[in-house]
Amino acid sequence: MASKKPTSTTKKTELLADQAIALAEYAAKALVAAEQLRIKTNTIEQFPLDEDERATVTDLPALAAKLKKKLAKKAGSFTVAEVASMVMAAAESFVDAEPKQQVALLMVAKKLMDCLQKNIVMPDFPAKARPRRWPTG
Repeated sequence: MASKKPTSTTKKTELLADQAIALAEYAAKALVAAEQLRIKTNTIEQFPLDEDERATVTDLPALAAKLKKKLAKKAGSFTVAEVASMVMAAAESFVDAEPKQQVALLMVAKKLMDCLQKNIVMPDFPAKARPRRWPTG
């Protein structure tokens, strides 16, 4: 039996699926890391999304209603876990989105992932909990 030659549509669908999987994996790994560091419920200091980007995330069908309400408010604060779930919602909606919306989702996801990176890798420890530096000699 001869194998079918992949079409450009098939390749495009595979690439979109790969991108969605990468976003979901990042969100899952960030959530696991935050859990291990016990910072999952820490509040994000500077939420990176502007009003239009918040609207993009609010329109995602996979996003929890509670988060949609919080995003609608300008002054809402978010936890590390909530930001990770926003990335996961973007991943879940990515493949079925229109091309323009996919670009917007990628841009929003990038900002959210950068935010997670900053808050998980370099969390703000209280002064007493900061690790001591070794003396240089």
